[in-house]
Amino acid sequence: MRTVWTCSRLPRHIHQTLSLRDRGLLPGRVIIVGDVHGCNEQLGALLKQVEYARGVDNLVFVGDLVNKGPGNVQVLDTFLSCPGARAVRGNHDDAVLRRYYAWRDGREELKGQHEWIATLEERHVAALESLPFTLSLPDYGALVVHAGLVPGIELGQQDPWAMYKMRNVVGAKAGTAAFDTATSTGGSDGAGNPRDGALKTTAERGTGGAIGFTTAASREQQQQQQQQPLVPLEDIDGGGEAWAFVWGGPQHVFFGHDARRRLQLHPAATGLDTGCVYGGHLTAAVLPPLASLRPGGLPARLTVRGGGGVGGGDGDGGAGGRVVCREDLKVALVSVPGWVAAAGASL
Repeated sequence: MRTVWTCSRLPRHIHQTLSLRDRGLLPGRVIIVGDVHGCNEQLGALLKQVEYARGVDNLVFVGDLVNKGPGNVQVLDTFLSCPGARAVRGNHDDAVLRRYYAWRDGREELKGQHEWIATLEERHVAALESLPFTLSLPDYGALVVHAGLVPGIELGQQDPWAMYKMRNVVGAKAGTAAFDTATSTGGSDGAGNPRDGALKTTAERGTGGAIGFTTAASREQQQQQQQQPLVPLEDIDGGGEAWAFVWGGPQHVFFGHDARRRLQLHPAATGLDTGCVYGGHLTAAVLPPLASLRPGGLPARLTVRGGGGVGGGDGDGGAGGRVVCREDLKVALVSVPGWVAAAGASL
């Protein structure tokens, strides 16, 4: 069960595209940044670490730019100062808009950790209002969303609530040890910190039943699940399985929102919320310039129509009709240490 959901204000475009066709894609790399949560110092350190080139590289955020951290307005300033930067809407971005509207209209006072919202300028509010729920990168066969997508449902039919709140799907049954392993925390230790090597690419991690690899058993599970209706769920402890494990492409999805699981390396999805605001890390997935991928065998244009989902694609998307994986995209994962607060933020 979930509470009745109301969005603060739907953006003009719920789904947006960044591509060569619309001339929005810059010639450099695509740098996809995990949940920043107002940690501007860490964002600056990450952009320095990846050697971000303004006006050349494409900078994309998975949402939750603001809230909980110490430099929310500064993060928005950084975002607005980066030419062509894009972001999708996170649940915390939307929560800030709701509180801002209530304060502006005299219906609510801003207290404690929310007092900073009163310092927002019109340009900051406009930026948050414009954030779409998804950003498609068809030339890469990839898509960015804050929380997730329900497998088997076309993109235009996805529930906005699910796209920025879900973590699990219910309606699927776990039946093998490999399936249970793949839906575990995988990338973190018992204290919630990334394990040694957790931020390496799948090629560096090797093979086996760990998260990020499709075993014969997990493929069988996915085939069974695609025949069952799946329902999005926010609470990890409320049942079901991680939606990203069930997701079968064809496009590769980059997402955030799930700090408890930290880094997630699934065959067709990469989770980038590594708990920056909770003392973890701020992580980015770096994709090389499109031109450098084509000699490696990818089609000249990876066009994925609709939502894809498990068995929900139209067959012409992805690399040669199969799932687009991190190896296809030559993804490099880069991270910097997160924010350590005196009292600490809570999940």
